[in-house]
Amino acid sequence: MIVKNTVYKLFFQYKNGIPKSFIIMKLAFIVLTISSLQVSANGVDWPGRIGPGKSVMNKLQPPIAKNSINYVVINGNYMAADKKAPINLHNDQQVITGRVLSESGEPLAGVSVIVKGGKTGTTTDANGNFSITVAADAILIFSAVGYENNEVSVSGKNSLNISLRQSNKVLDQVIVIGYGTQRKKDLTGASVSIKGSEIANLPALSATQAIQGKAAGVQIINSGAPGSAPNVRIRGTGSILGGVDPLYVVDGIITDDIRNINSADILSIDILKDASSTAIYGARAANGVVLITTKAGNRFKKLNVSYNGFAGIRLLNHKVAMAGPNLFTVYSNEAANAPAILASDITGSTDWYNTITRAAIFQNHNLSLSGGTNKYRYFISGGYLNENGILLDNSYQRFTVRLNHEFNISSKFKIGNNLAFSHYKSDNKPYNLFSQAYIAAPIFNAKNPDGTYGNTDKSDVGNPLATLETTNNRSYGNR
Repeated sequence: MIVKNTVYKLFFQYKNGIPKSFIIMKLAFIVLTISSLQVSANGVDWPGRIGPGKSVMNKLQPPIAKNSINYVVINGNYMAADKKAPINLHNDQQVITGRVLSESGEPLAGVSVIVKGGKTGTTTDANGNFSITVAADAILIFSAVGYENNEVSVSGKNSLNISLRQSNKVLDQVIVIGYGTQRKKDLTGASVSIKGSEIANLPALSATQAIQGKAAGVQIINSGAPGSAPNVRIRGTGSILGGVDPLYVVDGIITDDIRNINSADILSIDILKDASSTAIYGARAANGVVLITTKAGNRFKKLNVSYNGFAGIRLLNHKVAMAGPNLFTVYSNEAANAPAILASDITGSTDWYNTITRAAIFQNHNLSLSGGTNKYRYFISGGYLNENGILLDNSYQRFTVRLNHEFNISSKFKIGNNLAFSHYKSDNKPYNLFSQAYIAAPIFNAKNPDGTYGNTDKSDVGNPLATLETTNNRSYGNR
C-alpha cells in the first residue's frame, strides 16, 4: 500500500512491535485487520514485522520525513496520520455528570467520586450532583461515610444515577478520641459520636443545644436566656463541691466555653463519657469530655459557596392567668379581713406578664466558602446570630469568623491552621422580674399618659416595667 499526501487519514496501531491493524478514513470508516503488513510510502519500504529491540520510531522516521506524516503516541500505541488531518488528542476523554442518592431517594452531599487507579476525583454538591472529566473506559468509585462503596464503569455513558446502600458495618466507624482516632469496635471506653449533618439540620442556636436528646447519658439543661451557657451533665452529677461541667476540646484546644463556636462550622462532636478519659486529660476530664472537630475543605473540589439560615419566634408557653383589679381587690380584702384596698385606690389596670414579655424573634445566618486540590484544602465561614429574649429588651448578638486551611507538603508532613474569632454583645435584664410580675398589684398603670411610671402604696412590690427599663446591664467580648 502506498501512503500519499492526500485527504485520507491513515492510522497504524502497534503492539509489541507488530502492526496489528490500520484504518483508512475518507467520508466513511473502513477497518481492515491483518496479522502481517508490508507498507511502502513513496518508494520507502516499511517492513510489516519489526523485530524485538528495534526502534519503531526509527522505522517511522523515513516516511514521515518524506511524506510529512504526523504521528502521536496514545495509550502506548503509535498512531500516524496525514498532516492535513491532524489527530484529536483528546478523543478518549469525556465529561461524566450525574447524581448520587441514598436508597430512600435523598440526595447525598460530600460523596467522594474517584477514578479507580488514578488521582482524579471530585465530590458531590448539596444536591448530590457531580461532574468529572475521565477516560472513556474509566471506572468511578463512589464512597461516603456510613455507605458501601459503589464502582461503576462509564463506558458508553454520559450521565450516571448512583444509589448508595447504607453500610451495616457500624463497628468500623471512626471515633475521635483524645489522642487520635479509632474504629468503634476497637474502642473499649464509653463514647458517642454525632455527625455535623445531624446538627446542621436543627434550628439550634448553640452547639450544646444541638446535641440535646442525641446522646444517651448526656443531659442538657438550658435556661432559655439569650446567649446563656447550657448546663451539660454527662452521666449525672459527679461532685457536690467540685466542678460538674465537662471538659471541652475544640480542634485539640482545651476550653471551658463553646458559646463562641458556630454550630454550622462543626464537622462532628464526640463525647467521652467514662473515667478512661482522665488517662488522657487528667482530673479535668472527671466529668467527661466533649470533643468538637470543625469543618475543613474537601480535596479535589472546586470553590463551593454555601449558605444556610433560619429564623423563628419564641413564645411563652402556659402563661399564668393574672387577676384583674377587681378580683385582686376582693382577694386582698379577704386576706386582710378589712378593706385594705378601696375603689379610690384603683387608678389603672395592668397585666404585668403581658407588659414585660414579648414574642421573641431569633435568626441565624451562615455563609461558607470551601474547596481544595490534591494537596491543599481550605474552609472560610462567617456567621451572624441575633437572639431576642421573651423579656423586653433582653437580647444577644454574636458574629463569628473561621479560617481553616491545610497544605500537604508530603505524605508525612503537612502544615495548616485553624483560626477563629467571635464577638458578642449581650443586653442583660434581671430574671427575677418574672416573680415580681406574678405578685405585683394590677391596680395601677405601668406607665401614665404623661410618660411617668405608675405606682401604688398598697403593695410592697414596685413597678416591674420601671425596673426593666431602668436596668442598664450590657456586656460584650471577643474570643
